[in-house]
Amino acid sequence: MSLRLFAKESIPKLQYISKYSFINSLCFSTNKEFSLSQEKIEQLGFKNGIVPNNDDILCIKDRQLESDHMMKDIFAVDKDKCKYGRPRAHLRHIISNQISSGIVRLTCPHLVKAIDKLESDGKIDSINNLLKDENSEEGKALVESFRKTNNFWHDLKGKMLSEEDKVYLQKKMSTEAYDNLISSGLIGITRDKLDDVKCLHAQTADYILRRDNLIGEKVIKELELNGIKENGCSGK
Repeated sequence: MSLRLFAKESIPKLQYISKYSFINSLCFSTNKEFSLSQEKIEQLGFKNGIVPNNDDILCIKDRQLESDHMMKDIFAVDKDKCKYGRPRAHLRHIISNQISSGIVRLTCPHLVKAIDKLESDGKIDSINNLLKDENSEEGKALVESFRKTNNFWHDLKGKMLSEEDKVYLQKKMSTEAYDNLISSGLIGITRDKLDDVKCLHAQTADYILRRDNLIGEKVIKELELNGIKENGCSGK
């Protein structure tokens, strides 16, 4: 695919929003923006994450999401990016224009579309069956990776939220919703529920940014078998 063909009108608009994330449309009470240094991003565990530049934000806003919703608190994108230099996944603060446990998001339209197809073909059920198979060595490895993934995202929220943030959230949310947000793992998944991956888009985005998610890695390998490269494009 040439750069000329990679025009805005040739990119499918991203429709994916994880239905498993807690989303509550509440405006943040201040206009402060959240950002992290490159060193801090790496210290938090995102070995393939970098501070986004203006072109990254504009790409996500104008080409991928076609929205400026929740743009101001994106604090990292993937370092490798696609073959055309565009981000494939990003991280945002829990509190932005909305409160959401969906801190990580896959935004490459080509990967999103390809994973949509995997999910519609039953890949979630296929992986869930592996997670439930106590006699499968692969299943056991996936379960352990899933456990570590959920624990990582639970711990990350504790590091991201200041005491001021927590007070704000407690005022805006019910006790149950707040407890679920704070105690959950990746995209709001209950940490000890290790037999349902919920969303392959989020698992893949996590893998792209951390390189430490066997479920996301398995999805990427499945895509490559179908001719979709990890850079988000078909072919070489």
